[in-house]
Amino acid sequence: MDASGALRFPAAPTPRSRIRGYRIEPGEVQGLATDPRVGSAAVLARRMPQGHVALIGYVVPRAGADTEEARAGVWSAVRASARRELPD
Repeated sequence: MDASGALRFPAAPTPRSRIRGYRIEPGEVQGLATDPRVGSAAVLARRMPQGHVALIGYVVPRAGADTEEARAGVWSAVRASARRELPD
């Protein structure tokens, strides 16, 4: 509560992860899934059993990508975009 009596809610912190020395925001990586065939995408940072942190991406093809070939095209486009934009 501030001096005027109004309640103030601090903004939620942006989820960030440090992966191999790089500060990564999952939302930035999720933005790589801009192919028009992508319906939705999400990225999570997970600690792997070996102890390191890895980004795990989930991609859902847009409605109508109902063949295995169409889905494979979406996965290929997202992977290619990630390889171009993200550090190794």
